[in-house]
Amino acid sequence: MAKSVMSLVLAVSLVWAQDTMLEASDMLFGTVGEYPGFSGAAPKGSVVVTQTEAGIRIAGTITGLPANVTAGIHIHSGFSCAAAAEVGGHYYEGMTNDPWITTYTSDTDGVASILMDMEGFSLSEDMPVAGRTLVVHSPTSKIGCGLLEVSTGVVTHMGEYPGYSGAHAVKGTIVTKSTLDGIILTGTLAGLPASTEAGFHIHSGFSCASAAGVGGHYYEGMDSDPWTTTYTSDSSGAAQISLPMTGFSLTSSMPVLGRTLVVHSASSKIGCGVQGAAKMLETLIGHYPGFSGAAP
Repeated sequence: MAKSVMSLVLAVSLVWAQDTMLEASDMLFGTVGEYPGFSGAAPKGSVVVTQTEAGIRIAGTITGLPANVTAGIHIHSGFSCAAAAEVGGHYYEGMTNDPWITTYTSDTDGVASILMDMEGFSLSEDMPVAGRTLVVHSPTSKIGCGLLEVSTGVVTHMGEYPGYSGAHAVKGTIVTKSTLDGIILTGTLAGLPASTEAGFHIHSGFSCASAAGVGGHYYEGMDSDPWTTTYTSDSSGAAQISLPMTGFSLTSSMPVLGRTLVVHSASSKIGCGVQGAAKMLETLIGHYPGFSGAAP
């Protein structure tokens, strides 16, 4: 008797956590640069705004700040960083009190990790912050400005590579977005070796909990390894990332969503992060190949 045709049906659908969903309304991304008219050393950074149940969450990494200070970081009412008059004042129209008493605290390298929850605001509904300005202060001046623009990307918050115990404490905020022919990684890294060029790659694994979960360079099925890519840090160990990669995608061919992102020094792997996080996996099980009995 001829063997019956065997088939394996596998359908996987991914439902992504709120701060990594692939819908434009679910994330804003801001690149921080010089405040208009400021003539000193300007900060650089990357900030992501996501919706929460009670309001919004502002998270990111800002470099080039005055060292060891606490100063203001606020959303303003304007829609442009081209001129000071277009930045606007604190954004709280219709609220009883100004909630923008929020601050960052920088380290000895002038780096601040931002994490703030703000109630009463939204991305695009009541008290919308989409398109508005984000302003960074020193103790005496407005020094940085960025626009909170809609993004269709997913976020990676970088941390230490598993098992690494060296002198560098990598942190950073990276957004991965689709392009016409691949993806682009954009964002800010800090805690790097100063004035260094070293590797910055997507790996095949899905976890930074252990080195085994990180995997190797991700290029399965490609003719050659494309991950010769690097960052270049400044004298304070910060790097701004803008890295286009062809042949990859977020969720279709050569998908990178959920995979690890790895930062190297000249001699070691020092940083790791996961590009988004799956909330649910759904699998339909059929015949195992070659099995001729009653299949589940």
